[in-house]
Amino acid sequence: MTVTTVEGEVVVLGPDAIGVSLTPASAEESAHRLLRCAEEARRTATGPRDELA
Repeated sequence: MTVTTVEGEVVVLGPDAIGVSLTPASAEESAHRLLRCAEEARRTATGPRDELA
């Protein structure tokens, strides 16, 4: 996944032809939600899950 800024927006590209453009506020909220879910998944995971996708 690649994350960059374009004309005041946060742009997320890939993998698998994924493309998302977010306002800065939406990107910040999405980041918080991703972190919360990642923490929960880590607590409830069975087996190794530390690899990056």
